[in-house]
Amino acid sequence: MSKKILTLVLAAVLMIGVSVPAVSHAWYTMYVYTENGKSLNVRSEPRAGDNVLWTIPFGERVDVDYNLGNGWTALMAAGAYESVYVQTRFLVSEKPTRKPSGTTPSGNPSTNASTAKELNKIFRSYKRVNPYRITVRPVRASGWVNLRFAPSKETEVMATYKANEQVTVIAELDGWYQVEDPNTGMVGYMSTQFVVK
Repeated sequence: MSKKILTLVLAAVLMIGVSVPAVSHAWYTMYVYTENGKSLNVRSEPRAGDNVLWTIPFGERVDVDYNLGNGWTALMAAGAYESVYVQTRFLVSEKPTRKPSGTTPSGNPSTNASTAKELNKIFRSYKRVNPYRITVRPVRASGWVNLRFAPSKETEVMATYKANEQVTVIAELDGWYQVEDPNTGMVGYMSTQFVVK
């Protein structure tokens, strides 16, 4: 009788094993798409800085390992034992047919007069302050806030910050703070909409 029970248990285990799909490390294909038609930096860590390993040309196919969910994506790199990273916003699911029309033949973005005018107005409001800490508050708790090169949504994102991370304000502008990351020393601009004092 015990052999029959053992046989039934083994059969049940085998049936469960056959019906449950094996978990595999999934990857998928994306393509590089930058607004200025330039190459995309591949980095050793999911942060902006001096950690660029190489670049991937506009329109090139990449194999995504996984998305970190904080503005960065890990790529599968041939010959690399560890993941390499790119900013998620520069990846698209379909191969681009051509470079953006807003680029000049040299590959540099054409000057946007309204952006320059907006930046001039914002910089005129620049006021240096005694440094103080602010806390990052994205729209969604799982989201992030961008640290930008200049006080405009049209400028390059240098780094991203999750909810409750803190940075130090060193100057105030109309709608923006100039901030310094106390951990890296990186200085950039953050919208006042997404932080609290």
